[in-house]
Amino acid sequence: PAIAEHWRGKGIRPFAIGATLAAVLLAPQLWYWHFSTGKWLLFTYGAKGESFDFAKPMLGAVLFSHQNGWFTYAPLLFAPWCISLVQALRGDRAAQTVMLVWALLLFTYASWWAWWLGGAYGFRGFIEISAWFSPPMAWGVDRIRKWPRSARGAMASVTVFFLLLNLRMTSLYEGPWDGPDWTWSRLVDVWREALWIN
Repeated sequence: PAIAEHWRGKGIRPFAIGATLAAVLLAPQLWYWHFSTGKWLLFTYGAKGESFDFAKPMLGAVLFSHQNGWFTYAPLLFAPWCISLVQALRGDRAAQTVMLVWALLLFTYASWWAWWLGGAYGFRGFIEISAWFSPPMAWGVDRIRKWPRSARGAMASVTVFFLLLNLRMTSLYEGPWDGPDWTWSRLVDVWREALWIN
């Protein structure tokens, strides 16, 4: 209701100005595509035979696979993700927005033919939105500060372990860590090397 009331008060003029500015900004790209290919709109990946399969999204693989799974390579994000999910289920509008956008991105990436997004270290598709999980992480750290000393120590140890593992794996990275030759066994070998177990 508030949005509709806002638009009734402002009229169509701001919308028309915004649409015109958007068209002006988009026009050079459209012109370039038309000049280069003869088409006003061009899906370059489609020209290479790459596409989405929305009927078979690889949701679990994007999150937990050895092929750049988000939580496999960034396990510290699991806790703030869980906090965001709980907050969203409790009706927190900000958390609901974050989780909705995250879920839409997850579905889109998981439907892409190369859902692992190539030979990167970890799931690069969520890099930009990882910052969205900073507030729940800070909230979680604040809550942990109220735990008994032994529980705080255990959580600190787990956190330091995952941080060191991540830093070591980053230093050992020799891409690409993907494709048929990149298996769970090879990932475990890298973990062992990162932890000086070999």
